[in-house]
Amino acid sequence: MKTYPYSLQNLSDVEQLLTYIIKELGVKAFHPDTAFTDYVHRDENGTEIYTFSAQEAEYWEGLLGAAFGICHAEKANLYELAMDV
Repeated sequence: MKTYPYSLQNLSDVEQLLTYIIKELGVKAFHPDTAFTDYVHRDENGTEIYTFSAQEAEYWEGLLGAAFGICHAEKANLYELAMDV
């Protein structure tokens, strides 16, 4: 399972997390309200497969929950941050 290699402490870290999800994990249609278990992609045969296992989805959703908490404390809008990535 791929894990996030950085800490999550402030808004800059939240921006870095969002960039990581979109660019490193390849979640091009990322939306903060979409469960990670809902993301699918096509394999080399064109078959749709889930991008994240249940365990991976739980892990990334936990990080995203922490990011929402940081944004709430800093009075920032995570949705706007995600749109800027």
